[in-house]
Amino acid sequence: MHAAEVNANNNLHLKTTTMLQMIIKRSILASALLFLHCYLLQAQTANTTNNDSTNKVNNVSSAGDVDATFPGGFDAWFSYLRKSIDPDIATKNGAPTGTYKVTVGFTIGPDGSVTGAKAATNFGYGMESAVIKAFKRSPKWIPAKQNGKNVIAYKVQALVFAVPKKK
Repeated sequence: MHAAEVNANNNLHLKTTTMLQMIIKRSILASALLFLHCYLLQAQTANTTNNDSTNKVNNVSSAGDVDATFPGGFDAWFSYLRKSIDPDIATKNGAPTGTYKVTVGFTIGPDGSVTGAKAATNFGYGMESAVIKAFKRSPKWIPAKQNGKNVIAYKVQALVFAVPKKK
């Protein structure tokens, strides 16, 4: 082999190695962001119950009290959210690179319907509106019970949107 061919092969090997390293770093970053998204989604759900007649917020704490739950539990709720919300909405709408934690409060009525979804954040780029739209279209929940009666429950849900660096 001539010196020029050896040099060209070394350059090609270096470029290939650099590209593979970039792909691996991006894969690790994407996996980490997905894990962070799942972790925050679980960790940021706050539960309180609202007695329909007094409009006072009460924590579900006595033995007969039951918090509102999504049919099928948390995994089913998370699955519904993944199917209902485009995770790339912020990227598609031109949001700057970064991670955005969107927080939305909503009410689960005594009949299990979801109402009153309101964003506590205002990042824009379609994120809050996409989340609120999904909450409004949510199937009915299993309502909270207090003293054996269905009551209003208030929930706060955080969702994380990640906008990667542009290539």
